[in-house]
Amino acid sequence: MKQVTYLVLIFFAITILSACQNRSEKRAEKFAERMLEKAGGENIDVDVDGESITIKTDEGTIIANTGQKKWPAEIPGNVPKFDFGKIENVSLSDLNDMKIWTMIFEKVPDDVLTKYQSQLKGKGFETHLISGDNVGGMLRGEKGTLNLVVMAGEGNASLSVTLEK
Repeated sequence: MKQVTYLVLIFFAITILSACQNRSEKRAEKFAERMLEKAGGENIDVDVDGESITIKTDEGTIIANTGQKKWPAEIPGNVPKFDFGKIENVSLSDLNDMKIWTMIFEKVPDDVLTKYQSQLKGKGFETHLISGDNVGGMLRGEKGTLNLVVMAGEGNASLSVTLEK
């Protein structure tokens, strides 16, 4: 449950810290550390370096890079590249028992879930599609130690790729 809390809090931290300038970055880092330590109940180190935010905990490291706009090269090769929009944000959670890459996309077509489902099936993934009123929905894919979740709607999408260690 702590891992989910960290993932939610990282996006909150990105919002707070992305507005920081060099002079106030250290104050913002300390504020974010105190906030995350209260929520997580453990020692947390926050480092802001330009467009990159790194959060280190006893469970692992979370890196969010608002400047990275490319598909992460570290994602396993059997995961089909999601070429259906423009990447706006990439984060990596390197935890003790898993790695999670999360990407946010914009300018995504309405039929993205069925198109990506077809690509996943072609790579041997078992898929489950939940769609709502042809406006959006969620797609899950599973193959061995890999799990993917795509949520899409109204021209936006998020993709999380989880690799169990």
